[in-house]
Amino acid sequence: MTTVVFFTATLAVPFLFGLPLLRRSSSCGCSPAAGVAIAWAGGTVILTVLLTMLAALGIPWRPWLVTAIALVAGGVAWRLPASRPPREEKMAQPGWPTLVAAALCTVVASAGLVQLAAGAATSADLSFSWGVKAVRFALDRGMDFQWMQLPHLIHLHPNYPPLWPVSLAWGALAAGSLPWTAVPVVTWVYLVATGVIIHWLLRRPLGSRAAAAIVVVWFAVLTGSAMRSFSGGSAEGPLLLFVTVAVTALVVENRHEAPALRWLAAGALAGAVLTKSEGAVSAGLIVAGTAIRDGLWRRREWALDAARLAAPTVAAAGLWAAVKIAHGLPLTDPIRERALVVTFDHIDVILKVCARLLFDGGLWVGWSAPLVATSMTRDFRPLRALPGLFVAGGLPLFAAVYYLHAEGNPLELIVWTFPRLIQPAVSVWIVSLGVICFGDKDGKGNRA
Repeated sequence: MTTVVFFTATLAVPFLFGLPLLRRSSSCGCSPAAGVAIAWAGGTVILTVLLTMLAALGIPWRPWLVTAIALVAGGVAWRLPASRPPREEKMAQPGWPTLVAAALCTVVASAGLVQLAAGAATSADLSFSWGVKAVRFALDRGMDFQWMQLPHLIHLHPNYPPLWPVSLAWGALAAGSLPWTAVPVVTWVYLVATGVIIHWLLRRPLGSRAAAAIVVVWFAVLTGSAMRSFSGGSAEGPLLLFVTVAVTALVVENRHEAPALRWLAAGALAGAVLTKSEGAVSAGLIVAGTAIRDGLWRRREWALDAARLAAPTVAAAGLWAAVKIAHGLPLTDPIRERALVVTFDHIDVILKVCARLLFDGGLWVGWSAPLVATSMTRDFRPLRALPGLFVAGGLPLFAAVYYLHAEGNPLELIVWTFPRLIQPAVSVWIVSLGVICFGDKDGKGNRA
């Protein structure tokens, strides 16, 4: 019963908060499954902001209060006038590629679910960091800032963004305890939700066959990476969703039409910033890549569009920074890094180990298959996919620079963190090169 209540709290309540997003996505022609996934992920961000603000103000978390607010949000969304979705052209493509892709993804998802449910891919961070913070927050009915300042709890990384431990704490508070073995399954839900959303985003501009091909490769590579890197129960799941959805919404844009999905990308970037520290790095790279692309496309309001895209991200980052400053939490991670102190004593270890892990397991397929497919296109123009290419190249570079700040030999740190840190990079690489390969070259929206 505890597990059932936990999943209800972590899935259903955020979905209620995200019902306005469901209505918004429906007006964009979103598929029902993708709309539900968007509402749940967006609602999780809204719930995190609400609980973080309550904790910062010293107001205890009350399940009845949060649920009441969620019901009000859902009621308001239900009363909003429904917008008629745009009329889609009937695709002449057969449905069997999508069915085959769905079958393959189902097999991969089932294997991943078995591994996660059995604890074979559970992250140690769940036991030593995320889960501990979640249990404490649930017991305290809020974020115990004084507790996070204790010197012997430095391994809990008190500076880390709040989305994942707050989400788990909310579920534990509603259920009465944290069902530790069930938490990795939430990671699986994030993987499936990501695949559903990007399939919808890719299907309209690229066609069903191209979207199916991209999603199959994506699902196989990223599910395998999540299992091999022991990402179950850690914050990699939500970060992967937010970064991938943001990039996909941007790279499918039509050059000659006004951006229609910037609201989705902006919200996803805010979620990434609230999930992990590298989410802020990804957000910065995405905004920079989008601004440069739009400028080269000669869009009139490219600077204003970039500011609008970055606004929710800046607001989310500012909120968490203000909370940390107000409650005496460190701004950086004191257990791993020394700000502005760089050493090149272990540069050989960093380069060799990162290069090996970059293609470890099935990751080499994620890097090479899209590149080979794209190299066969007649007219290679990567400008449309610039936001994703910035992330694909920038995140590994950020990791290498980050390890230069590490205390002592960073070998163990690299082996444990790098395979998970580059997951968003290989994810957006697959999507971005897929758009280059199957999409039109000038952004006119060809569905071939």
